[in-house]
This record gives sequence, structure tokens and C-alpha cells, in this order.
Amino acid sequence: MQKRKLTVALLDRLSPPGGMLFLILAAIIGALTGCAAVFFILLIELIRQGSFAMLSGLGVAVFVVVPVLGSVLAGPLIVRFAGEAKGHGVPEVMQALVQQGGRIRPRVALIKILA
Repeated sequence: MQKRKLTVALLDRLSPPGGMLFLILAAIIGALTGCAAVFFILLIELIRQGSFAMLSGLGVAVFVVVPVLGSVLAGPLIVRFAGEAKGHGVPEVMQALVQQGGRIRPRVALIKILA
């Protein structure tokens, strides 16, 4: 029993204050989210450069063909697999908060990232 009291006292002494734990978690989550955003932007740039390089034989028309081709591929993908994913995303998040208790299907997020 004495050993348990000693262990509890030691853990109480070593544990950070309640607010500090949330601050540490917020910093970790913020850093990971920032890294994911940078990775996503770099991935978009890589795909953009690759698509323009593949179709560079079209000359100046490539600046019209690549966005149109992307729209033609992304539009049906979103309509078919994630019908509620329309627009930029903020209205959909607000609608999910109000009408669905903040739930957005994981498939919607994946399809929007892919599109």
C-alpha cells in the first residue's frame, strides 16, 4: 500500500498542469496539420507540373487543355462517389455541423482530395 501511495505521489508531482497538457496537444496537432498542408500543396504542384509536362507538345493550348481535362475527370468523380461534395467546402462543413451533428463521410473527404 505504501508503494502505491509513493507511485501516485510521484505521478502527481510529474504530471503537467491540466492546461499545459492541452497546450502541448494543440501544438503537436497544429504542427502535424501544418506539415500535412505543406505536403498537400507540394503534391498538387507536382501533379500540375507533371500534367503540363506530359502535354507540353500542345504548345500554348496546354493552358486550356489541362484545366478542362482536370474538370472533366473530377466532375463525374465527385458526382458519382460524393454527391454532397459541391462547392469549396466551407458551406458543406457548416451544413454538416447543423444538420448531421458535425459528421462528414470519410469518402467525401477522400474524393475531394483526389479530385
